[in-house]
Amino acid sequence: MNIKRIGLIAIFELQRLFATKRGWIAIAAFVLVWYAILRYAIAEAVSIVSDPNFKNMIQSFSGVVGMHRIAQ
Repeated sequence: MNIKRIGLIAIFELQRLFATKRGWIAIAAFVLVWYAILRYAIAEAVSIVSDPNFKNMIQSFSGVVGMHRIAQ
């Protein structure tokens, strides 16, 4: 495939995405889904992982399994 054709296809797709109402709705849905993932799933995981009790639990578990050097 020619580079010029690829450029034309890319320009067409970007125009279709940003110039139509359907494209803006797709972008908004994409942003909202990623916001929800980052806000709720990852933010909650950070609070759990930063808890000192979680670190102690992981260290005791790794000692049972035999991977105590990884947790240090």
